Amino acid sequence: MKILRLITLCIIGLILLCPAFAQAPEKAKIAFVSREDNSWGIDMMNPDGSDRVNLIQLTGSINQLAWSPSGEQILFGARNNDGLHDIFIIGADGTNAQPLFKAQNYKREPAWSPDGKEIAYMAYSKILSAWHIHIATTDTQSVEPIIPVDKLGGDPAWSPDGKEIAFVMAAFQKREIYIYNLETNTQEKLLQKESPWMLHPTWSPDGKKIAFYWSRAGQQSGVYIVNRDGTELQQVTEADSRVYSLTWSPSGDELLYAKTVKINNFSQLFTVNLKTRKINQLTDEGHNFDAVWFDPSSSSLSVSPSESLLTTTWGRMKNRN
Repeated sequence: MKILRLITLCIIGLILLCPAFAQAPEKAKIAFVSREDNSWGIDMMNPDGSDRVNLIQLTGSINQLAWSPSGEQILFGARNNDGLHDIFIIGADGTNAQPLFKAQNYKREPAWSPDGKEIAYMAYSKILSAWHIHIATTDTQSVEPIIPVDKLGGDPAWSPDGKEIAFVMAAFQKREIYIYNLETNTQEKLLQKESPWMLHPTWSPDGKKIAFYWSRAGQQSGVYIVNRDGTELQQVTEADSRVYSLTWSPSGDELLYAKTVKINNFSQLFTVNLKTRKINQLTDEGHNFDAVWFDPSSSSLSVSPSESLLTTTWGRMKNRN
């Protein structure tokens, strides 16, 4: 009887000490940033725009979501009342939100590696006195500045095989997409003969193509797709107003993007079918952007979050703001 009681007490103790892991959605979901007046939040909905729910609400700005490959967590950039912009993490059910890094600093645009073990993001390197795309392990025990970029560049996107990162290189009146090879530490320009204003690179699920927003001087702006080697450039959408975010559907047959609408100049979410070119508007209230798409049927990765990422409650994080 004493042994049974001791075992029971140990089990209760473990339950109290170990936080519950967030569960990945059981069906395809889109998470995105929503804003109304000065209230910012992260919302979630079905891919057709139905069943919209709010996961978290903040007074500071939010941007650049990144879903973990396992679907259990979401990274996001947030700015607190002191003007500090850093990277935070939250469970896919809206629980256990907290800063990702112990040392708060200016960081933005997180992107999760396909194997779930590393995170790429933009930050200023004090040691090198320059802006770099950094790579950190998910437990943030190892951080390394990898790719030097201008402050207005960045927007890293991992290739599905984890071997390359597409990113935006900024120069005077230019925004060009480059691809960095993590194995050879070399980089190349995606479109060699163009001098474009390109933003929001995103890889197709099979890694063969890259979609991006292209604002072309004197020509049609819109969403484009090109092969990884820079061939077979094609325009996907008609001339559009500014596109604020872009991502590929897990199935590879649609693109999800945010753009301003003429009615009130608010940004809304749209999908475009890559075969039919049919465009579907998903949201129509407030500002909505920086959407990311997760589908459990397309994810074979099961990654248990680090215990250190799940020990802080939202209440404590909110106090930091």
